[in-house]
Amino acid sequence: MISSDSQKLDVGQYIELFQFDTRILGGDVYYFTKTIYSDRAVKWRDINTPPGITEYTPIDLQIEGFETNGEGSLPRPKVTVSNVNRAMGAAAIAWNDLLRATIYRYRTLKKYLAGEANEDLSAHWPVDIYRMERKTDQNKFYLAWELKCLLDCEGQKLPRRQVLRNACRHVYRTYISSTGTFDYTEATCPYAGTAYYNALGNSVTVDKDRCGKRVSDCRLRFTGTQGLPTTAFPGLAKVSA
Repeated sequence: MISSDSQKLDVGQYIELFQFDTRILGGDVYYFTKTIYSDRAVKWRDINTPPGITEYTPIDLQIEGFETNGEGSLPRPKVTVSNVNRAMGAAAIAWNDLLRATIYRYRTLKKYLAGEANEDLSAHWPVDIYRMERKTDQNKFYLAWELKCLLDCEGQKLPRRQVLRNACRHVYRTYISSTGTFDYTEATCPYAGTAYYNALGNSVTVDKDRCGKRVSDCRLRFTGTQGLPTTAFPGLAKVSA
């Protein structure tokens, strides 16, 4: 429905609605809009799934830099929010300048807002999701932040840890000589078999059972057709053995 509206010359009043999610900081979700009705509050979807209906507080809010051109780095929009009533300033003081809070920007049409004849909480253009990266200004009149797109993963490691070709990061079971049993309290490796090998891959007695953390050690213990539970990445090798 919203896609067909994009093809029309007159689609009615364009609306922007913002959800400031500070729950990761211990705060709440704040709903803002630049739109003001003379006779009622602006209401539309909340952050829940499936969405309910909530009231959006009219606020003097300016946001710029969302435009993308498909070239170079991802945009770093700037958001400036009025601090006349001191509400945003108090939230910034309480929640670490709101850094790491998430902003959702929804764009829809007035006719799809709650209470309108064509009310539709699903009628909106693709949502923009950004994280508050850096506070750039604050005074008694306004606060300003630089935002970062959640797809901007510069400096991140995949899969969020160091990738090692032949070194497993699992914690292996520990043999307790006083009880003659294995302790699995801290173990993350699923091996619970009765074949015992030392760190060099040699067959040993139960009390000398150790894992060398190599893919070859994993193959010694998991001899069936199931996949190896190693966290190593043997595919990084130029030549597979």
